[in-house]
Amino acid sequence: MQPSVPPEILRQIIRIATDIPGMLDTSSPDPFDTSSCGQALEMAAMATETFALKRNLSRVSRLFYSVTEEFMYEYIVLYDLDQLFPLLRSFDTLLKSTEHKILRGERCKRLEISFGQRSPRRMLAEMDPQLLWVYHGIGKLFLTCPNLQVLMIHFGSFITRTNVGVSESLWMHIAARLKSLRVLSVSSILIYEGDVLRLLSALKSLERLRITVTNWKDTSVPPPIRTVRLFRPDDLAQCLFALQSTHWPTNMLDSVTLPNLHALELAGGHCDLLAHLELPALRMVTIPSGPGLDEKYLRALCKWKSQITRLVISSEGQYPTMWEALQMFPMVRDLTAERFDPYFDVVYHPLLQVMRFKTLHAHASTSLKRLVDGGKLNGLREVVLMEVYQSTIDEHMATLVEQFSKCGVQLRSNHPDK
Repeated sequence: MQPSVPPEILRQIIRIATDIPGMLDTSSPDPFDTSSCGQALEMAAMATETFALKRNLSRVSRLFYSVTEEFMYEYIVLYDLDQLFPLLRSFDTLLKSTEHKILRGERCKRLEISFGQRSPRRMLAEMDPQLLWVYHGIGKLFLTCPNLQVLMIHFGSFITRTNVGVSESLWMHIAARLKSLRVLSVSSILIYEGDVLRLLSALKSLERLRITVTNWKDTSVPPPIRTVRLFRPDDLAQCLFALQSTHWPTNMLDSVTLPNLHALELAGGHCDLLAHLELPALRMVTIPSGPGLDEKYLRALCKWKSQITRLVISSEGQYPTMWEALQMFPMVRDLTAERFDPYFDVVYHPLLQVMRFKTLHAHASTSLKRLVDGGKLNGLREVVLMEVYQSTIDEHMATLVEQFSKCGVQLRSNHPDK
């Protein structure tokens, strides 16, 4: 029996029932939720569960099918290499629920490619000898989903120096096809600094950018190409098609302006690139950990010190400390760090309103309260603990909550209890 619910109402119901909060939200406090292995797998599980619900709804009736198909391919997580070409074939198929010729891939708005998250060793054995073909396959995938808004690519930590240079076609396809991209997050893939500049010059809609990769500047020989069980003859034909259509849409530019980009995280080795960027909307910067993070890189970021109001420091126990960073960026109102650094020679920072830490130990909390009482942080209003549940704060930190409350500071958790 055909349901009496109008398609417009049904569409709204399915939208609410299958929505994953934050999937397309570029204003989220945590811009790159899948930056770690655990978070990536959690997001993948949510997307898989939502996809199963959409599939079941599509089997109810023809009306349900026609409405549900609009959302079926909206969020896709690709975390196994052997899923690449089946997904490509699916994306390259026309939708059945519309009279217009629309590919399934055109409905995709968020795509996460997280190869190696589940089994890095297996992925290395399968992928490394044929990495060039994998890149071409992903490039062909981009041809079928031109309306992507969020793209996250993570290949694990197994990409070696011998692979440098073979990923250029990947960046060419992104630059040429994904003009609607608002969020780009890339990690563990080798990329030339010049390629980054060309890539960004084509992505004027970017709002968030994260590139945390090793930056090699030599030209190594690509690995030998071997065809194993991952590929069928028509898969290789798709790769060759992608290879022939690869080109840069723009020439090399001396400078690139990204008018909407408000969140930035670049690996330390890209400090020279910062001199070529104009970012009038930049408000948030993440300082990553790892090699290449030196004073030169941070000084380059200071180009926007009058704009930056949110700072995330991932380099625990390394340069810079949270206090050194605050001195460099005096307009920061929201600070996130791995832990509180009990350093007492603190410059007066009246604009800081929110501080976020994984946890707050007794000695650190005493030091922080002393700074508040001493007027060094008299604008502070919130201390947020990112890895402590609210029930733990209520039960075991009640005295501390009361002490901070008397100073006008709220101590709370970043997430509700399970």
